[in-house]
Amino acid sequence: MKPTTNKLKSGLYFIIALSFSLLITLESLKGQSGNDQIIYGVNSYGQVFPITTKDALKGTSLNTNPVNAPVNSVSIANLPNGIGYSTVESKFYYFWKSPKNGTNYGEFVSYNPTNKTYETISYPNGPVEKIKSGSVAMDGRYFCLDEDGQIFSFSNTQKKWNLIANKIVDNLGNDVSNIVSMYYNTGDMAFDGLGNLWIVISGKAPGTTLPRIGLYKLSGPFSNSTATTYTSEGIIPVDQLTPDSSTALGIAFNTAGDIYISTAKNLFLFDPNTKSFSLKGNRGQFKDIQDLTSMSYPMSVMPVKWVGFNAEAGNKNQVLLTWEVTDQVDNKGFLVQYSSDQKRWDDVTFIDSKSSGGSNEKYSYIYTGILSSENYFRIKQVDIDGKFSYSQVKSLRSSKQVSSVESNVVIYPNPVRDVMNITNLESSNYTARIVDMSGRVIKSFVMRNGQNQVDVAGLKSGIYFISMNDMNGKVNNAKMVKL
Repeated sequence: MKPTTNKLKSGLYFIIALSFSLLITLESLKGQSGNDQIIYGVNSYGQVFPITTKDALKGTSLNTNPVNAPVNSVSIANLPNGIGYSTVESKFYYFWKSPKNGTNYGEFVSYNPTNKTYETISYPNGPVEKIKSGSVAMDGRYFCLDEDGQIFSFSNTQKKWNLIANKIVDNLGNDVSNIVSMYYNTGDMAFDGLGNLWIVISGKAPGTTLPRIGLYKLSGPFSNSTATTYTSEGIIPVDQLTPDSSTALGIAFNTAGDIYISTAKNLFLFDPNTKSFSLKGNRGQFKDIQDLTSMSYPMSVMPVKWVGFNAEAGNKNQVLLTWEVTDQVDNKGFLVQYSSDQKRWDDVTFIDSKSSGGSNEKYSYIYTGILSSENYFRIKQVDIDGKFSYSQVKSLRSSKQVSSVESNVVIYPNPVRDVMNITNLESSNYTARIVDMSGRVIKSFVMRNGQNQVDVAGLKSGIYFISMNDMNGKVNNAKMVKL
């Protein structure tokens, strides 16, 4: 994860505040208990409705009786869909008429709920297959997923469509785009406050009678360039039945970071930790809603903000893992995970949280174990209430260039060019020496508890030994290669 700067935070708070301000002005929200309880949906007539998440009740439409309602002129397959809300422009974006079978671009529109005006947006190079999923990123770009499993974005400032991803796969290697194209051709998408895109897909696979559901998270931010393949994290496997045996249609967040998923029958609250659904209301209360959208970008979907994560090869069969986080509100701790193939992840150990607050905090752990030719590490952060997030995945090739020393001492990088880092997790200090191949002591220093840096830029290229003596007289040696 990239560091979260004060400037970014200020921008996020301004955008969220702007969204709240607009919500308060909307007539449909009068008498509601809180803006964080409202999500929005579009029906087959192109009308936009507020929906109360606590009971799935539908309010008064923001655009009652829109002119030239698409349902009057097109088939059911091309009804309005893919709705998203832009906090930058205070407008809804959606396909008034969905593209159809590669023959046209459909009819893409924006709707301003303040002055109740529409704008038809027609630019080439957009999607030409049916659109069932749409959302707007924090920077104002509209994103959608077509029935071929491709992701497109539209920038109203640049007046341009961009193909973002030709194909989506999950972390197990499953071809998500092919699943969308062949069977799972309904669903929706929503952005969280960290720029990650959550996509729900649904449909019936061959030989099945009941619809399945899949949920994927694509890590942001997204550029305007095209990715041949975009790897996502599978939250719900595609072989899981929907919670009520009906097709999943929509997904949205409230400001608290709760995930709501609608089906053809009901509205559910989804828990990404337990993978469970809680019924909130019968869809008869918001009948004919094709798609959902969030009005905010929840920061609390991720329990902490990741500043950085790194993995450094140390001594034989050792890897030093270091990570830094901030905004540790209700953070329980961190689960260190290892994999040799990124398919199966093994839990290594759990590290308790040091604090709970907004300041940055650094953590470290020395992994010791049998390493494969390829090794992968990640950190799973766990919140007190069960919510969790993952660090980036770091990969390392096995190295046997260094002699083993005590498991509580890690030397890296090795080979080294300028500065050698030594992490000493012992409570006591060591006396350390750098010795050349002839046994001559080149440099002596005290290796204190914690992080140590030793300048070796002046050493000639070659092989050296680091000899360490603890306070009890025990000697440990490690080989160092100077570049």
